[in-house]
Amino acid sequence: MVPEVAAMLSDELNVSASDRILVALSGGLDSVTLGFVLHQLGYAIGLAHVNYGLRGVDSDADEAFAAHLAVQWGLPFFVTRFDTKNKAAAEGRSVQELARELRYTWLENIRAEAGFDWIATAHHRNDAIETALFHFARGTGIHGLRGIPARNQRIIRPLIRLFRSDILDFARREELVWREDASNESSLYQRNYLRNEVIPKLEGLHGGFIGGAGRTIDLMRAAGVWYDWAIGYWKTQVSSRQDGTLRLHKEQLRAAPDPGALLWEILHPLGFSAAQVSDILDPSTRTGAVFEGKGQRLVNDRDYWLLRPWPEAEMGDYNLELGQEELVLPDVRIRCFPEGGIPTVFSDDPRIVYLALEHKDFPLRVRKWRVGDLFQPFGMGGKHQKIQDLFSNRKMSLPEKEKIWVLATADGRICWVMGLRTDERFRVKPDSRQVWRLEIKK
Repeated sequence: MVPEVAAMLSDELNVSASDRILVALSGGLDSVTLGFVLHQLGYAIGLAHVNYGLRGVDSDADEAFAAHLAVQWGLPFFVTRFDTKNKAAAEGRSVQELARELRYTWLENIRAEAGFDWIATAHHRNDAIETALFHFARGTGIHGLRGIPARNQRIIRPLIRLFRSDILDFARREELVWREDASNESSLYQRNYLRNEVIPKLEGLHGGFIGGAGRTIDLMRAAGVWYDWAIGYWKTQVSSRQDGTLRLHKEQLRAAPDPGALLWEILHPLGFSAAQVSDILDPSTRTGAVFEGKGQRLVNDRDYWLLRPWPEAEMGDYNLELGQEELVLPDVRIRCFPEGGIPTVFSDDPRIVYLALEHKDFPLRVRKWRVGDLFQPFGMGGKHQKIQDLFSNRKMSLPEKEKIWVLATADGRICWVMGLRTDERFRVKPDSRQVWRLEIKK
């Protein structure tokens, strides 16, 4: 196994013999083996251990083991601790997601401060297969089916071409000692469920599944090179820049082999959703319709889709300009039309409202509700109410609250808690000078 890792480092990862490598050491089989092999190859390495505080005395024992190994091998040792569980609860995030973020941020800080060239993690081919299966289920496309990259900026994975069985056989021959994480046997975590339940069943249904899946990842990685090249080529054919605006030529894009895939690859990195891409390509989408991504705004013009950045101060808030009939966000579409007069019939659908608005009220602001937001609910005689209290009265769950958008005037007055209730100040009266019909659709 040592020659294979040496070849991987020099030929594919372009790591020179003089480079310094910081090894992410959990204390388990994979990371201990990686540290041992790199030490055997003569690289200048350091060991870095994260104590997430998730397993009580076992977490402390892992830390002590990692520190002892550094002393035994005569290597620099770096360690940190996080109160991961409480921090995840406070931020409303999954423990695994937060742990990964904390780990890589800390490792990069140590790498830069201590003068290491690379961070080495012990991911292997089985890990890549699990990741590809995750991505397959989530519909991430060809990028996700490549598994885990061997190199990502300053992170390298020298064991990524090796199966876990190869690593285990080597460690036993070398009589290495490592720590077993009992939580790996639990199938409560999604990745453990794949590893412990799903993959063994697939292996049972089709002997050699793991080997075949590994070869498939290699093929997808090779196909991905050509895919990236083709996407890059077609981007140059359908786009041009003018005064800071990216112009996507409709006729040329629709002539591409797969316009949807090409437009997705252009827009997805900018925060646009698959549903938005579908709407953008829909010939019935109105000229002038606006689609919002993360810091980017796409306008449907006659012959082009015009993509331009917008000020960071506006991110999270969206403008509905005077005369703009449609605004398309990742999870909601808003339409706005002036009425010719006072409506004779009002819809019972809470997604369709009529508001008395003046030109000075534009541009209307579309944003998520915020704690402390006040409005004057229609029918309450001008009394103020917190939007939060409106939610409580309706016994809305947290996920339901998080989906709510509000519509406000240019000066910040909330005129519609979308899909729930309008504001008394903007109700239509017999003498209203201008009435606007607004509707929302998923």
